[in-house]
Amino acid sequence: MPNLSFSDLAGGPVRPSTWGEGTRFVFGILAMSLALHVPAQVPNGDFEIHSDCPSLTGQIDLATGWYSPTLGTPDYFHACGSAQAGVPTNLFGNEPAHSGDAYTGLIIKNSNPSTEWREYIQVELTGPLLAGVQYELQMQVSLAEYSQFGSSAIGGLLTTIPITRNDNFRFNILPQATNPITNHVLNTDGWVTITMPFLADSAYQYLTIGNFLDDAHTPGIPVDGGVQPRAYFYIDDVSLNIAPNLQILGDRSICVGESTMLTALNTSTYAWADSLTPSAIISTAPSITVSPSSNTTYILFGSSDTAYATVTVHPFPVVHLGNDTTLCEGEALTLDATTTNASYLWQDGSSDPTFIVQAPGNYWAQVTVNGCAASDTMQVNYIPAPEFDLGNDTLLCQDASIMLDASTTDATYSWSDNSTGATLLVDEEGTYWATVTVNGCSTTDSIRVDQQHLPTIDPGPEPSLCRGGTLLLDATTANGSYLWQDGSTGPTFTVHEEGSYTVTVTANGCTATASIFIAEEECSGTLVMPNVFSPNSDGRNDLLIPVSFRGILSMQTTIRNRWGQVIFETDLPSIRWNGKDAPDGTYFWTVNYVDVNGNEKRAAGYVMLLR
Repeated sequence: MPNLSFSDLAGGPVRPSTWGEGTRFVFGILAMSLALHVPAQVPNGDFEIHSDCPSLTGQIDLATGWYSPTLGTPDYFHACGSAQAGVPTNLFGNEPAHSGDAYTGLIIKNSNPSTEWREYIQVELTGPLLAGVQYELQMQVSLAEYSQFGSSAIGGLLTTIPITRNDNFRFNILPQATNPITNHVLNTDGWVTITMPFLADSAYQYLTIGNFLDDAHTPGIPVDGGVQPRAYFYIDDVSLNIAPNLQILGDRSICVGESTMLTALNTSTYAWADSLTPSAIISTAPSITVSPSSNTTYILFGSSDTAYATVTVHPFPVVHLGNDTTLCEGEALTLDATTTNASYLWQDGSSDPTFIVQAPGNYWAQVTVNGCAASDTMQVNYIPAPEFDLGNDTLLCQDASIMLDASTTDATYSWSDNSTGATLLVDEEGTYWATVTVNGCSTTDSIRVDQQHLPTIDPGPEPSLCRGGTLLLDATTANGSYLWQDGSTGPTFTVHEEGSYTVTVTANGCTATASIFIAEEECSGTLVMPNVFSPNSDGRNDLLIPVSFRGILSMQTTIRNRWGQVIFETDLPSIRWNGKDAPDGTYFWTVNYVDVNGNEKRAAGYVMLLR
């Protein structure tokens, strides 16, 4: 059997929607018996039970069950206490206890209205209040003898959970139980009874006592003889009881098709009717069980009064998560149970209006509105995504091809060129992709194909050999290895005579051969240098090499920066400066060379290094 609380028994606003009519009948009987005899709701309301005698002010926590919910310092006074915290004499005056040997005290109003400094006391009740029942909060109050002001600003706040503040200022909350604004406590000799009726609209379990009004609305009535600039109240014998007037207990909020028991309280005669036909008595028993199909007001004619109870009938919420479905691996589905003014419970215990599905399983949501719950369930299955692999990015030799294969059982295909076969023949560089679909679920894979270009032999802009001179042939290819017609293996070859020259280059697994015929002619020495090169390792213009080099037997090249510092020297006719460790900028070269006629010459200029 579920744990029972007073709010359940009295038909409070929070209740499980699965309670059946039979359970409600049992609860109704219990509610009736509790209504006939309700135990005291405020524990240690006379403050007699204590853990120790107070030695200082501000020790309310010595009164068993009571404490301060803020940083304020309400006081506990007992006959066993010190001079500051004794009974009848203490720091704030002289007053015997209303009953027994103890009471409490707290500041109601300070003389400085700008601070709104407050003190409160709080206690957990012995059980939750009955929702829908009228109560009376009663206490004995006396104005402390040394107070300069009297006031009426005292009340009781009922809450379902403890309330706290991390300072000593006012709770900005309106209490349910309030003392009339004109009912001032001015007596400093003896006690006055303050009774504050209120309707419990929830299953409250905590009571906080103090002044909840701001300073502008807190009365401060001057009294004679006071020496302390405040209104300070002694409080004793706090009690909480069901009001003695005619009342109807029972659940006044039900779901369509349910019933509820209404029970009379504080009367010896009973006559029940509904508001549509008030003259037709439907029962003379202490309790009636009703099952209205729409909102209905019931009337109780008691011994000397009449009470009314309106039973509100709420529809069950409509919950539809959707039909059972199948998703593809990796897909997500948002289930949406959003309903106005609802609370939610999903299969995993979460309480959001939506739930994201990312795995196969059985999913359900319970939606509750006005205590009426409905649920829906949805089965979600997953189909694995097709698996295929076009392979790693690859390098294709020039004039070669590769077959990309996405073959998958029972699949359809879509390639980057819009073809729909299982394979694709590639003979050009580029990025290729394929989408494979099986049972409506798709997977895409891509591959980058780069092409290894055929090597070429670069003889320079004037591919002829000056008689008696040399000509440099350059077959440089990234990641290449070389084999010339004479068996040499460098990326360049120096020509000394007319003839055919051949190089075979292998790079990244691709092999190709290039040939060139070099003719010999009479010419004078010429040297043409470039004005810019870009050593960024892209295989193009990475080295400083003469644009034209003809009829030169030997040469010495020196390169300086703009401060005249030598940063590179070589006697290679091809120079081949790679600009290593040199920043972008302008550099100056000088070349001293000997031509085929034996003439010594000098050339100079500049070149820009741009990466």
